[in-house]
Amino acid sequence: MVINSKLVVGLSNRGVNIPYNTGRHDDGTTYPYIRLVNNPSAAANIPEVAEHPFLISFLEKVNQPGQTFETVRILQGFIEGESTVHFVEVGLIFQDRSLFAAYHNCMMLAGNLLQEMSSNNDFDPDDPVYFYIERCTLKEEAAQGWVVDLSLAGTGDSKESASANLALKLNHLLRVLL
Repeated sequence: MVINSKLVVGLSNRGVNIPYNTGRHDDGTTYPYIRLVNNPSAAANIPEVAEHPFLISFLEKVNQPGQTFETVRILQGFIEGESTVHFVEVGLIFQDRSLFAAYHNCMMLAGNLLQEMSSNNDFDPDDPVYFYIERCTLKEEAAQGWVVDLSLAGTGDSKESASANLALKLNHLLRVLL
């Protein structure tokens, strides 16, 4: 069997509250939560993505009212070594709260994502996509459900080429999310 892509699925029992606490810590700053569904253009105001138009575009597309998903958190950065890596971790929940409440919908997303990843050569099995499922409470709605944190990376010989590779992978992800 030849494996042309790899999706690593994990489950956390920790749980997360949305909106989450903000503040400075050893790893950086956690900025305030901004719900984008009613105002997708506010993505440009998120400090983590402000310098990356392709990430702003991704957030704007996913967070359109009436779409299947919305984003609830994002982290991105670069790791430089022999090659440059641009990574992103994005937290997704279902806009429809009945879908948000059902764990099996996260697994359907995993299957759809894996099928998209396997249909092309842009995902190297030595550089898997990580798919973490975690309990989630939407405090303002008193809704219980699940958040999916997707972690993926683009690689290249510069920040620009790593970002271009990450943008390509995010475009594949959009095919599944929209």
